[in-house]
Amino acid sequence: MLQGRRVYADKGGFLHPRTMMAPGSYGRATFDFAGKYGPHMSPNSWWDVCLPNGRSFMLNPAEYTVTVYEDQTITVFPEIQAQGWRGWLECGVWRESDDADAGPLGCLRVGVTID
Repeated sequence: MLQGRRVYADKGGFLHPRTMMAPGSYGRATFDFAGKYGPHMSPNSWWDVCLPNGRSFMLNPAEYTVTVYEDQTITVFPEIQAQGWRGWLECGVWRESDDADAGPLGCLRVGVTID
């Protein structure tokens, strides 16, 4: 298991690459592509993660649901399978899974789901 670290977008709405290089980092970019380039440029915001293996990955909102908690940690559903890593990000904690994995452990917190 690895404790993740929340990273915040800069004033321009982007996540700085240096802050996203640490394994376990996660953040939401908020640059308004649609406002700048037109409605065909979406999503307006997206979640980026640096997987525990050090590789970056963008969470496609069509595939992943992100829940944000009051302490700004997140849970991602379903299981992340990308860039040679497979596992869960729950309440800000990364957990690798294997073929015998029973699924998410679950967070006992109330959060807000963000697409």
